[in-house]
Amino acid sequence: MKISILGGGGTRTPLLVRGLLSLEEELGIKEISLMDVNEERLPLIKKVLDDIYKEETRGAILTYTQDIKVCMEEASFVVCTIRVGGGMR
Repeated sequence: MKISILGGGGTRTPLLVRGLLSLEEELGIKEISLMDVNEERLPLIKKVLDDIYKEETRGAILTYTQDIKVCMEEASFVVCTIRVGGGMR
């Protein structure tokens, strides 16, 4: 199963991903795809998630993109965490 997170550059994303990875086997998660239009935030969140990924995963992959179509392609579930107005900059 693929889970897509729109607004994946948000500050709560690491908590969400840690929770999903802890249930990876039970839920059958094969991929978590994160998408954010903010080209600065997504790489910052990736740095945080790299450590979580090493601790928590049993085989699922994390992917990162700024392309919503790529993120949502073949997704079983989509989590939308976007903030209207672009949030704080």
